[in-house]
Amino acid sequence: NENPSLNSILLDTDRIMAAVSPKNELAKKEVVTLDDLRKQKMILRGKASATRQLFEASLESNGASLSEFDVMVESESLGVIKDLVKANDGVSILAASSCADDVKKGKIVLLPILGLAMTRQVNIIFQKGFSHAEVLNGILKEYREVKAESH
Repeated sequence: NENPSLNSILLDTDRIMAAVSPKNELAKKEVVTLDDLRKQKMILRGKASATRQLFEASLESNGASLSEFDVMVESESLGVIKDLVKANDGVSILAASSCADDVKKGKIVLLPILGLAMTRQVNIIFQKGFSHAEVLNGILKEYREVKAESH
């Protein structure tokens, strides 16, 4: 947090992974490589998406570029992306939390990408001097309960 007038509390961390249909050949693997992904049609979030930005930065830090991939679709709609992945129309890079229900139902398989350890933090941001700790505690408690129910 670079803003001196704000505080933050870490709520959770989330892994960014390759999302594939159970029908996709990659679904049988434990981990995918960048070469595996280069051979797939890619369905990605829009350029402004934090998930997309993290993926591109991770590629660059590994000497790779998004231009090496067959990006078939870019969409701001997570629902559209997941529907295309479930239909085996391509592979995406998504936050594990955004696919948890589909993974549980066997509609999407999430795979780590070799050499790309992508995690992001989920924080509660609030003004310094915010004097309602009970509100923050309530948010933390509710989040943990919802997360426990979804696992």
